[in-house]
Amino acid sequence: MHSRKNYLISVILLLLAYSCSSSSSATKSKATETAPIESVALKSDEQMEQTDLNDDKKADVFTVYVLKSSEKGKIERILSRKEIDVNFDGKIDIVRFYDSMGNLSREEMDFDFDQRLDTISHYKDGKVYLSEHSSTFDGKMDIKKHFENDALILKEVDTNRDGKMDTFYYFFDGKLERIGYDRDGDGTPEMFDDNPT
Repeated sequence: MHSRKNYLISVILLLLAYSCSSSSSATKSKATETAPIESVALKSDEQMEQTDLNDDKKADVFTVYVLKSSEKGKIERILSRKEIDVNFDGKIDIVRFYDSMGNLSREEMDFDFDQRLDTISHYKDGKVYLSEHSSTFDGKMDIKKHFENDALILKEVDTNRDGKMDTFYYFFDGKLERIGYDRDGDGTPEMFDDNPT
């Protein structure tokens, strides 16, 4: 099982490397907080490029641009998002959204190809500041990781999967320094372990 997951992750990373080629133009995000993994319908001011990665005459990567008139009257294409079918089954498994500065702003990934999100990563200035994970691949995000300058500073876990984070792992310089526990469900830890092993 682990080898299959590792293989899938390797394939996804290779495709992400391919999909990282970006436009020098500014980009706009089309993300919504609960957006499902699916191909988004085009609007009148959007244009899509399709790429066939495995030469089966079916598109696997969909690159969407927003069309905008420049000051000189020319139409510019602004990168908006990329949608990727990793396993070539005709369904989107990865969606990447871009902000107005041309940086990645959000990435949604379905690792097990069941059309439910397994990871959502949020970016600012090209760096991840929050990643959400579904530990059981059921679409429910029960782990949240917070970052500062690419360093993990806090991991929140919903251990009983009731939709509320109840265990908080605090990191400093990459080392676990403290664990907090929320026992009354208010989202704030009341008990702490200052000597985690």
